[in-house]
Amino acid sequence: VWTCFGYPPLLVAEIVNVPFLSDEEIQRLAKLYVKHGADVVDIGMVAGRKHPEDAERAVRSVFEAVKKPVSIDSNDVEEIKFAVEVGADLILSINGENMEEASKISSLTNKYVVVTPVDEAGKIPENYVERVNQLELNIKKARLLGFKHIIADPLLTVQNFVDSLMGYVEFRRRNPETPLLFGAGNITELVDVDSVGINFLLALLAWEVGVNLVFTTQASNKTQESVKELSTAIKMVALAKRRETPPKDLGIDLLILKEKKRKDEAFEEAMNEKWVKIVKAQTTEEYVSDPLGYFKVRLNRETEEILVFHYRYGKEKPDFVVKGKNPKDIYRRIFEENLISRLDHAAYLGSELQKARIALKTGKSYIQDNELFG
Repeated sequence: VWTCFGYPPLLVAEIVNVPFLSDEEIQRLAKLYVKHGADVVDIGMVAGRKHPEDAERAVRSVFEAVKKPVSIDSNDVEEIKFAVEVGADLILSINGENMEEASKISSLTNKYVVVTPVDEAGKIPENYVERVNQLELNIKKARLLGFKHIIADPLLTVQNFVDSLMGYVEFRRRNPETPLLFGAGNITELVDVDSVGINFLLALLAWEVGVNLVFTTQASNKTQESVKELSTAIKMVALAKRRETPPKDLGIDLLILKEKKRKDEAFEEAMNEKWVKIVKAQTTEEYVSDPLGYFKVRLNRETEEILVFHYRYGKEKPDFVVKGKNPKDIYRRIFEENLISRLDHAAYLGSELQKARIALKTGKSYIQDNELFG
């Protein structure tokens, strides 16, 4: 399955820093990534540290949670060994530093391994021609050591992005039958830019250079939803290529905060009626408290719920909590419980509930009384 050509690339989603995660958290993320379109769940270890037991534990946990192939991303041979012994299907990364020692793991030579252009001294050549040459040398050595199933990773980088992309182009030209892995997460994690547009462009580039696997992470808040975004992007590119059309009007898209066509309802006719009184809203600093108390609005991102805490004046702890996903359901329950009496407070609460819902959907931070955008 790793070596299929002419088909959409498989999506590899990494769970980062697994030694610091519980089995429950590992399984939660594995299920989430598969739900969002991951074809392979990757176990991300911690560079420079040895956690072989955690590698084994994480692989077992993922296999218990989802019926998908599992890979391990580690340079440490002992971690690789423990992962392979419990069934890891794919190994990232074999290189000039560790391949000789790794080849001594009897079952590893029959696994698929990703080979990178890191040389025996642990260095990566600076320009793409030298990187491709080193990568080919590493692959040749790996085959001599007995590795039968090799996937190449010329390494995608933010710095010298075009040069790194040329490494993929050159390697594919010289090695048309060797599968390629494309590290999209190397880009999205290292730029302070919304990930959705970048992920589509990376999926398009991956297809153009003949990539077989696209690798990504959701290691930071700014890259949350990257698995879902890349999964959709790969489908869009594949469908556009099959239709031989630009990737638009496909029935699926990645328009998250923008639309192709606005659907605002018209207002001009009502504004032009002579009997309509038009006034301008004015800001007032006057605040009148609600005798029934006040509210604090919070988010539970794990359950994707809005939590509303009701406090009586003079009390440090809430006397009532309403939780839900729909603002309408929440404020109706608040009315039913007689927790609010003033119209201005009801309007304020409705505004905050809608802000909280938008924050959940977009991944933005929610701080009560603060703007979401701006």
